[in-house]
Amino acid sequence: MKTQTASDPYSFDRISPAPVSADQCTDCRSYLISLSFFANVIFVVIEGFVGIMAGSHALVAGALHSLSDTTTFGLNYFEDRRHLANVQKVNPGINVFMGVTMFIAGAWICARSVSALVINDPYRPGLMGLSVAAISVGLNWYLWNLSKCVYENHKDQRVNICKIQNTLNFFSAVLTLTGVLLADLGFVFFDPLFAVFIALTMIFASSSILRETFGADDNFTPKSRMVIYLVIAFHAAIIIFFVTATTIKVLDSRNVILIPSEGTTLDSKIDSRLGRSNYFIIYDIRTDSAVTVINTDRNVEGDVSHNLIGVIDEYNVGVVIAPHVGKEVFDKLVSKKTAMYYDGHNVTVNQALQDQQSGLLEQATINNVDRGYGRNVVKWLSVW
Repeated sequence: MKTQTASDPYSFDRISPAPVSADQCTDCRSYLISLSFFANVIFVVIEGFVGIMAGSHALVAGALHSLSDTTTFGLNYFEDRRHLANVQKVNPGINVFMGVTMFIAGAWICARSVSALVINDPYRPGLMGLSVAAISVGLNWYLWNLSKCVYENHKDQRVNICKIQNTLNFFSAVLTLTGVLLADLGFVFFDPLFAVFIALTMIFASSSILRETFGADDNFTPKSRMVIYLVIAFHAAIIIFFVTATTIKVLDSRNVILIPSEGTTLDSKIDSRLGRSNYFIIYDIRTDSAVTVINTDRNVEGDVSHNLIGVIDEYNVGVVIAPHVGKEVFDKLVSKKTAMYYDGHNVTVNQALQDQQSGLLEQATINNVDRGYGRNVVKWLSVW
């Protein structure tokens, strides 16, 4: 079995490790803190961008996890640069900031992901999201093992913080990959569900940092600790209130359904062109009433999604039923938390409403036609 030696300070096999010199140990420590910081900066950019583009709650949660870690790793990194002569010196205020930041970020992710589960906001991240999640697992696995190795030879608070965060980051990355994979396989609700688990790991990590900081520093009086806990509780309450209010609004809007129609009555057939339909029929479940809106952009050159979105905003529409939804409109409706269902173009508006309310229609998780559907060949080839 390979053992750790002075010439191999980054070895992960820690069976009977040989002692290393002080200089080599300091190098290991600085390498760990620097790599942890810069790696998390990369995670924020890549996971955040891909997560938003792919509509993945788990990837966005992973990016926000990395963002909170970037703040804490950054403070750790710059403090380490300042105190290389005294590696044991650590500012307890920085540890408290780390813990509070992670807790608040975790609370936001948890509330937002629970909201997504409640309003049934599914989305398939796709191959790009899956690839990014897999790469994140590999890199975080390396950081996790490196942290354990360095901590055995250099046990100070900064290294311990890196170890705690990298450990939780690895398990967070595994959860992200699992959620994205299951979502891509068709179990879309696992994506926000695993985002909740990621948020809980952040809350657990923050509590670990705060407990250790308070236990190791006598400068924190019971009064100062109470103030810190009140700050956490205040921000968590604001987050819960805001997300709850947004969720209630979305759930209320789900009672208003928009259907593209060829005619002005509920007996009219559904128009196969959503953005270029003749009319929009808007049905309110609560009042059992319908409103017909003329589509003024049905013959307009170029993008017609602006008028559709305007009608959705004006009537607080939360559900769209149509035979076809193109990529551009689909992405805009997803961003507005509008649920979409597909129904055949030969059915009437009234039949589509009955199908949706009877649970016969499955909520759409991806667009079913490409951009440009609804135009003739000449218009489709024109500049968007």
